[in-house]
Amino acid sequence: MLKFRILFIAVAVLLIQTATAQTDSLLIRLKNLPNVVEVNQIKANKLFKAAYVIMIDQPVDHNNPVSLHFKQRIVLSHIDFTKPLVFVTEGYQADYALSFYYSEELSRYLNANQIVVEHRYFGKSVPSPLDWKYMNVAQAAADHHAILSIFKALYPGKWISTGISKGGQTSIYFRYFYPNDVDATVAYVAPINFALEDPREEVFLNKVGDQTTRDKIFDFQKRLFENKKVLLTAFEKRATQNNETFNRLGIEAAFDQMILEYPFSFWQWGHGESEIAEANDDSISMLNALYRVVPANTFCDQEIEKFEPFFAQANNELGYYGYDVKPFQKWVKQKRYPNTILGPVGLPVNYSPVMMKKVDQWLQSQAARLICVYGQYDPWFASAAQIDHNPNTLKMVVAKGSHASRIATLNPEQKTIVFEKLSDWLGFKIK
Repeated sequence: MLKFRILFIAVAVLLIQTATAQTDSLLIRLKNLPNVVEVNQIKANKLFKAAYVIMIDQPVDHNNPVSLHFKQRIVLSHIDFTKPLVFVTEGYQADYALSFYYSEELSRYLNANQIVVEHRYFGKSVPSPLDWKYMNVAQAAADHHAILSIFKALYPGKWISTGISKGGQTSIYFRYFYPNDVDATVAYVAPINFALEDPREEVFLNKVGDQTTRDKIFDFQKRLFENKKVLLTAFEKRATQNNETFNRLGIEAAFDQMILEYPFSFWQWGHGESEIAEANDDSISMLNALYRVVPANTFCDQEIEKFEPFFAQANNELGYYGYDVKPFQKWVKQKRYPNTILGPVGLPVNYSPVMMKKVDQWLQSQAARLICVYGQYDPWFASAAQIDHNPNTLKMVVAKGSHASRIATLNPEQKTIVFEKLSDWLGFKIK
């Protein structure tokens, strides 16, 4: 018995030493990669053997590499150099990728290494000084191409890019500019809009779900506006307690916008009819019902500031959606509530649909090895990628699904189709 115990301990020590040596070797290799300026190890999710936060030196303008540079944050989660790599093109900040609990569903399905790229101008990846003209899809795609070019030397196997929402859009733009960089792409709930206020979302909201739920939503919005004087006082008190300010929009206009936002957020995040406040509910219950769908800080200055880079893009090339104000004109403070105001202060709105039209044409005719997943009830489905007649792509829709629709939420038949398609493109069986 003692011999077996000693042997077991010896084997365990050897395995630990081997794993440590491999980790140390990877750390050295990472630090020696071109344009890597900082590497810090973090606790890895149990799927992986090691994880690192890495800062990459990038030019703000890839067309002029000797111009201003910035550091772009990525998070690498490593299993083995021989495994595939899932390349996550985040559309915003990537703080979540630091969590021990995080792994992308494709990484789990493929038992793959994983790189999460924080989008330029977000989180820790912000140039200084800011020059908003370089916050565009072409420059972001060039960021991703540069990072892939660096890490392809370490991970020569199959690469699969992916992203969710704006990250899903970003994965599509990356493929548009660099169609052969990766072997396949899975884009989740990614809209392609053609206007500052794309009308397709408004048409969608008038038809989604059932008439009973839509009527209850409208009646709730109407009651919120009818009781605005009392509700606004409570809303303002809460904002003061939470040190939230509303200088950008004004507190009444911000509250109006929350009410106008309610139908979009309700369907986007898969809320149910039972969550809508009843006609006899008191003011606190009504506010809580509103906050459950549209968080109370949505349009405060502090939250707007976090997402200014997105609206810089939306106001320039991505587009967005608007609100139907007409039914509530007698109660609202303003005639219009354009989301363009959420962009950087002083930055002119200079929207052009040209880039999105180019991407749309590419999606319809030239895109290949691309899977798009959408939720049937998600308003962003109204402006889904138009790939239905492109035989080299696949669109999957989760029945009654929301913005949280993923491969995991598809039905068994749909999952089989997705895995068969990916297996064909990647050259190995996915179960």
